[in-house]
Amino acid sequence: MKKYNIREKLEEFIGLLKSGKIEVYNEFSFQHELGYFLRNQLKQHPGDFKIQFERNFKDIFDLSDDEIDGRFGTKKVRKKEIDISIFQGPVNLASIELKFPRNGQVPESMYSFVKDVKFLEGLTSSKNKKSINMFSKGFFICLVDDSLFYQGGSKKDGIYEYFRRKEKNVRICKETKKPTGKNTESEEYTIRLNKEYMG
Repeated sequence: MKKYNIREKLEEFIGLLKSGKIEVYNEFSFQHELGYFLRNQLKQHPGDFKIQFERNFKDIFDLSDDEIDGRFGTKKVRKKEIDISIFQGPVNLASIELKFPRNGQVPESMYSFVKDVKFLEGLTSSKNKKSINMFSKGFFICLVDDSLFYQGGSKKDGIYEYFRRKEKNVRICKETKKPTGKNTESEEYTIRLNKEYMG
C-alpha cells in the first residue's frame, strides 16, 4: 500500500474547496472539515493514526523554559495550541496551522500568518533531529477571500510586501515587526524566523 503523503492529501483537500465539493465559511469550519477529511483518509491506511485539535504543545513536548524561548520566540509572539496534530503511534507526524481571516484587519492578520510560521518552526525544529520533542513535518495553509491580502491598497512595503508582490509569490522575511499599534518597534513583538520563506 502506498505510504501516506500528507502534503498530497492537503492539496487534494484544497482542490475540493476550489471545486465547491467542500464548503468552509470561517476558520473553525476550515479546521474541522480538514480534520474530518484527513481522519477519513487515514482510515484507509494501515497504522495507528490519530488526529487531534487544539493541542497545547506543552502537553506533547517536554521542554525547559529556555528551550521554549529558543524555539518559539517571546511570549508576545508565541502560540500555544496546534490547530491540527497528526500522530502515528508514538511519532509526532505533522502539525498544521490554519488561517481564514474574515474580519478585515489585513496587516494584523498578515502578522498573525508569520506568527503561525514561527510556531511551526518551533514545532518542527530541534538540535537533536531524533528528538521526540518535535513534529516530523509542519504545514501552514491560509485561505483568503479578500483581495486586499494579495493586491490593491496603496501600501506595498513592510509586511504588505510579503503578500502583495508583483511576482505573485509570497516572500516572508526572517524578521517581522508588528505592523500596527503602539508596539511596532518593540523587540518582544518582533518575530524572528530561522530562515526566509518563499511560496
